[in-house]
Amino acid sequence: MCDIDKQLLSLCEPDKIEAKYWEYKKAKLDNLLSMDKPTVLQELIASGATYQEIRDFNNPSANFPASETVTIIGKDGKKRTKPLITIPMGADGITYQKFEQELDDRVEDISKRLKNGKYLFYPFREVIILKDPLPNNRRPKRKDIVDAIKKDRVRILSIASIRDAIVQRIIYEVVEKRAEKQFARLDRKPKPVSFAYRKNKSAAMAAHAACRHMKNGFVHVLDADLRKFFDKIPTKPLLNVCEQFVGSDTLTYKLLHRFIKTDRVEYLSYNWARDKQGQYVGEKIFQEQKPRCYKGEPRRDCPQRLPREAGVPQGGVLSGLLANLYLHSFDEWVINDLAKQIPLHYVRYADDFLVLTRSAEALPLVYDEIYSKLTKTVSQDGLGLQMHCVDPGNPEAKTRFVDVRKHTVKFVGFEISHDKLRIHPTNIKKFKERWQEEVESERDLRDKYPNARERLCWLIHHRLRYKIYGHTIAEQCSKCNKSRMKRRSWIAFFSSSPDWRQIKALDKWMRRQIYKQFREDLPDLTYQDLKDLRLPSLFREYYRVRDLNRICSCYLKSTLCKKLREQEES
Repeated sequence: MCDIDKQLLSLCEPDKIEAKYWEYKKAKLDNLLSMDKPTVLQELIASGATYQEIRDFNNPSANFPASETVTIIGKDGKKRTKPLITIPMGADGITYQKFEQELDDRVEDISKRLKNGKYLFYPFREVIILKDPLPNNRRPKRKDIVDAIKKDRVRILSIASIRDAIVQRIIYEVVEKRAEKQFARLDRKPKPVSFAYRKNKSAAMAAHAACRHMKNGFVHVLDADLRKFFDKIPTKPLLNVCEQFVGSDTLTYKLLHRFIKTDRVEYLSYNWARDKQGQYVGEKIFQEQKPRCYKGEPRRDCPQRLPREAGVPQGGVLSGLLANLYLHSFDEWVINDLAKQIPLHYVRYADDFLVLTRSAEALPLVYDEIYSKLTKTVSQDGLGLQMHCVDPGNPEAKTRFVDVRKHTVKFVGFEISHDKLRIHPTNIKKFKERWQEEVESERDLRDKYPNARERLCWLIHHRLRYKIYGHTIAEQCSKCNKSRMKRRSWIAFFSSSPDWRQIKALDKWMRRQIYKQFREDLPDLTYQDLKDLRLPSLFREYYRVRDLNRICSCYLKSTLCKKLREQEES
């Protein structure tokens, strides 16, 4: 038995599979920490349990909320119950509550099937997301989905069953360590070339790497994009890559093969399903019937099971890893072969990548070589993918040539030029729209809160503060691997942007919208009033998050040692 299968089987014991489930559930906590909900252990302590009972309390759910729902007040002022934990149901119709009730039996069954090599993945339930938002953010109808599919303006996600999601995590843990060693060979100074779906690599790091290359004179950029990359990865070449990576006779390869070839369930065949009373049931139809194979157009109430002809299921933890494995040969070709012919730098984030050169004359040559490499079949020493063509007459083309001294490049949400890195205006616009929507929602609260100041206080505490603060998550420090708390919010994502003036202007704009909305009821409203009502400053949060991202016990210790050495030397 090879080493990779030994590692896999060591994780297939029932207790370790159960631990993976609690790990998966913890990752699905929705705003738990920001809600300040009491946990199971806190409820036990509050009930007056003895020290011995608390010490002997050994339950994986101890740090989960005692109540898995929270009551929120909607924009219309009505109370609604919202789940704190959002674990989607797969096409097998099993909810996480039912999975937990039968947890011992289910983890035993998963362990047995994995060890004897008979584990099969259940068909993935597809979900379609529109790339273009509908007017007034209304819920899409069936016709909207059909029209968007015809225009090729959709993104397809694959929802796995809970048991399959756990098995994916087990396979990922085994394969990721080996894959990272392979990817790390290209992590050369000053920056790596691949940033997506890797630990301690981020979109912001990719943007900073590109900006640094531009400052060093690589100002002519091929801004490239692959067409429907996750849906179009050719299956056979991907399986060949997996076979070379983990071996053809391994259990790990068999599981990867089954994952890639698993059937899918057509979204249009189940999302508008109705029950006998004519009420929409959506994905709950899987609790009554299983998806089945049939030819023709998808029916509204009969889940359609289809074979996967190409691509990988997008949305699971394995999808990004497999995508990186498939594109790794392309990364090596660009760095080891193409870069020797033409001086260039290369930065990739998933299927978006930039190739930077010093001269404009080199870009067409680079484009021709890359387009040929990507679009040729594997038998022709290519990758069999589809790449958007350069269209000089179309300024909105997905693939284009850019001189960053004259124009900017949009990359991973940032706007990059030869001397600036800032948040892209489209992301600023989206944030403004969401903020404006929340501020204007105070109109729906006027009957419940006639007093304008009380209404403003409620709005700040229940809507606006979360827009700035987001919620807190536990994260491992990349240097010392110890757990620390980190903010997850819009400003936390863009906190690496050095353009503080952009953040300050946005902060002022946010307050102005509040002044305008409450002008009639509170004409003398001031900045100090908003501060007294505990409205956070986006500008201050920007700096606070930047400090939090750097501060860790290991960082403080190294900083202190550095200062002591400087004092001794002086």
